[in-house]
Amino acid sequence: MKAETMLDELTDFNNGTLNQWEMGPALGPGGSYLRFVDDPLRGKVLSIVTPETAKDAHGIILKKTFPTVPGRAYAFSYSVRPTKSNGGYTTDLVATIGNKHCDPFQSLTIDAWQSFGFTAIATSPTTTVSLSNNIRSGWGNDYRLDNFWVKEVKLESLDELTTFDDQTLGGWSAGTGLNLQPTETGGYHLSALQVSEGTVLKKTFPAIPGLTYELSFDAKKIEPKDTPMLRFGALNKYTNYAFVDHHEWKKHTVKISSPYDKIEFIVASLSAGTSFSRYAIDNFRVRLMDAIPVLDD
Repeated sequence: MKAETMLDELTDFNNGTLNQWEMGPALGPGGSYLRFVDDPLRGKVLSIVTPETAKDAHGIILKKTFPTVPGRAYAFSYSVRPTKSNGGYTTDLVATIGNKHCDPFQSLTIDAWQSFGFTAIATSPTTTVSLSNNIRSGWGNDYRLDNFWVKEVKLESLDELTTFDDQTLGGWSAGTGLNLQPTETGGYHLSALQVSEGTVLKKTFPAIPGLTYELSFDAKKIEPKDTPMLRFGALNKYTNYAFVDHHEWKKHTVKISSPYDKIEFIVASLSAGTSFSRYAIDNFRVRLMDAIPVLDD
């Protein structure tokens, strides 16, 4: 039986061709233009130049369609170096696999090579991968590109539940003022009695760039008259919650797409350490939300 070959294609542009990558509408009259240049460390790379008179430089720069297997995961990474050094210039690129784009957009201002990438699940037998420019005008749109790498990846599922019933924090780092308290069912939860404003719990998890992860947990007020407030999330994307009348357990969730290979979830208190900000938290679950491909042996 013939072994199945996984997609793994690296285009470094050293041969002076685009390796069947197609130029998009951002490259053309009124937009940017492309040329091959020599880099002292990388060999030939792509140079994208946008005249300051350009009026429509946004849109797809390069794209290529690959054979894919629906339900399997594919990664796209690339290297970029902005070449305008004047203050205020910004390069803003977005990578796309199928109908999913990297979130957030990458705004680059450093005159140095940087690498970005993300992963998405294929939904059809062919998938178009593209890199687009998100800035319409000619300001900030001069940059160099290298190492377009598209490959199939095997995903490891993440689904971790921390109940605190073993009287440990399960790897979560806790601020001061949190205490383990027994529950009515014989387990344990965390009680915040005199916490300071700021991070209450945090933990870093491995992540696959571009995929979505969910944090969920249960919370309730300890005293009905209390008015605690929490903030929870990751990567500067947070949800605020005021307990108000909820003195019964209630589940809270937030979903985050990470552009990096790790993600740190944080739960923070927005209330100072007073007797009116007491609450209990339990059942912290972090899981990968995207479909996990089933790979045949």
